This record gives sequence, structure tokens and C-alpha cells, in this order.
Amino acid sequence: MAYHRELKCDVLSLTYDFTTHVGTLKMGDGNDCDLAKCFGVFNRIDPGVCLIKTFAGSAFVATHQILKG
Repeated sequence: MAYHRELKCDVLSLTYDFTTHVGTLKMGDGNDCDLAKCFGVFNRIDPGVCLIKTFAGSAFVATHQILKG
């Protein structure tokens, strides 16, 4: 686990599926990220990102759908 200065959280993993356009951020237990920065990170990976899932430890935090248009 490493602290990510842009996301402002401890990151266990950050993955992206280019087929489904879904990003997943797994953070340390009890962590929360800077959501605007999280959108920015995944948007730089793929401007077509449509969904971001966030987890803190083993707990699901939220799913964020990105509406474009």
C-alpha cells in the first residue's frame, strides 16, 4: 500500500478495464479519496471511462457513473 498524493489516500490497487470502461480504486481501510482527482486520474487513462468503483479495505464505498454528453 502506498499513499497517493493526488488521490489523497492509501492505494492498494488501481485498475482499469478498457473493454468495459470501468475503473476500480481499492484504498486502505477507513480511507476516502479526492473524488474530483479520482475522476481526473481515470480520465487520463481513458477519456471514455464510464464507471468508477471505490473500495476502502474490504468495504464497498461507492460506484460513480460518469455521464458524458
